[in-house]
Amino acid sequence: MVLSLACGWGLAGDTLLIAVASNFQHPLKQVVESYKANHSVDIQLAVGSTGTLFSQIQNGAPFDLLLAADARRPQILEEQGLILDGTRVTYALGQLVVISSKDLALGSWQDVCAKLDSKTIVIANPKTAPYGEAARQVLMNMGVWQSLQGNLIQAGNVNKVFHVFRAGNADFAFAAYSSVIANRWPTAVMVPHELYQPISQQAVILKQSRHIEQAQAFLAFLVSPKTQSFLFELGYRKGA
Repeated sequence: MVLSLACGWGLAGDTLLIAVASNFQHPLKQVVESYKANHSVDIQLAVGSTGTLFSQIQNGAPFDLLLAADARRPQILEEQGLILDGTRVTYALGQLVVISSKDLALGSWQDVCAKLDSKTIVIANPKTAPYGEAARQVLMNMGVWQSLQGNLIQAGNVNKVFHVFRAGNADFAFAAYSSVIANRWPTAVMVPHELYQPISQQAVILKQSRHIEQAQAFLAFLVSPKTQSFLFELGYRKGA
C-alpha cells in the first residue's frame, strides 16, 4: 500500500512504514513483494521527493526507514541524532538520462548537446529532488544553466517529470534511468557520469522506530547481493 503524504498517520502498531524517494517507488514495490514472500510483515510506503520526506521526518512523521535519493539528507539526520547508529548505508547509485519527443530522436549525448539550447526541458525541482539537482549540475557544467532558464520546467519530483513530459509540455526530460525502465520508455541517452556528482541513494533506520528489528531485517535484505543484482537490472548501479 502506498500512503498519500497528505493523509493522517493512522497505522496499525505492527506496520513497517518506509518513506521512499519517488524514483525508487516502483523498484521498492517489487523488493517488498519479494521480501514478504518469506517474511510475515505488513509494509506500507510513503512516497515523495527526498526533500519533502526529510522535512516530514523533522516534523515528527512516524517513519521507520527512509530510503532517500541522496546522501546529504540522511547525513543531516545522522548529525541531528535522529537515526539509529550505524544504519546509514548506500543502497543504490542512481543514473540520469535524457529522453525526448519522437520527432527529436536522440542517438547519443552529442545529439543532446546539439539540440538542447532551443527546446523546452523538464527536470525535477533541484531544491527538493536529488535527480533535479543532478540535472542542474549537468546544465551548469555544460555552461547553459542560465541561458536555459526560460526553457526549463520544474516538476515536484522525478516521477512527475514523466507526467509533464508525457502530457506534451516539454521536448526533453532529464529523468532517472530507473523511471525510464519502469515506464517502458523506448529510448534514452545516458548522461555522462562525470557531469554530475554521484547520486548516492542512502537508507537509514530512524531512531524513533518502534520496529527496529523488522527495519534492520528489511534493510539487510535491501543491500544483500541478490537484491543489489536485481536493482542493477532496474537501472541502478550497485551501492552496497
